[in-house]
Amino acid sequence: MHVAERVRRVSAAQVALAWLLGRPAITSLVVGARTSEQLADNLAAADLKLTAEQRARLDEVSRQPLLYPPAAPSGSRARLTARPCSSCTSTS
Repeated sequence: MHVAERVRRVSAAQVALAWLLGRPAITSLVVGARTSEQLADNLAAADLKLTAEQRARLDEVSRQPLLYPPAAPSGSRARLTARPCSSCTSTS
């Protein structure tokens, strides 16, 4: 069952906005409501309190895989090496 269905039958938008509002690095949100109904729904997220369990579940399902360093093929001994750019090593 989705978190939105477990939280008093609120909209998915409200759950997403409430989750974002509770994130430590988020200080503000910009909503893109096109109608007064969407705006009212989005603003209701400020009053929605998610439990620690609900927040943990949302964190889990939204976690993105790390893109760096890139995964080396299995069994590979490939290394990432940093090389200075040509303009950094010129002697002129």
